[in-house]
Amino acid sequence: MKLFRNITAVAVTLIMVLCASFVVADSDAHKSFDLLRGMEGNWEGKSSHGQLVRVSFRMTAGGSALMSEIHGNGPENMITMFHMDGDHH
Repeated sequence: MKLFRNITAVAVTLIMVLCASFVVADSDAHKSFDLLRGMEGNWEGKSSHGQLVRVSFRMTAGGSALMSEIHGNGPENMITMFHMDGDHH
């Protein structure tokens, strides 16, 4: 009976540690996404060749995704979508 209690105590402790780690990971992922969301707006800079590059960030899909568009004078044009995938981004 004592062995059963020890095994149960270890199992309960392990489950609690795993649950706590998932909560922290979820919290960190949401914090990162919120930081990206804070980039919303239009930005300008220069490429490594000194050419003007415009970047825009805007929320889309009902606020569940952040779209980034890079507009330059060449192959650096691209669109990137950021979204949460469960507790990952």
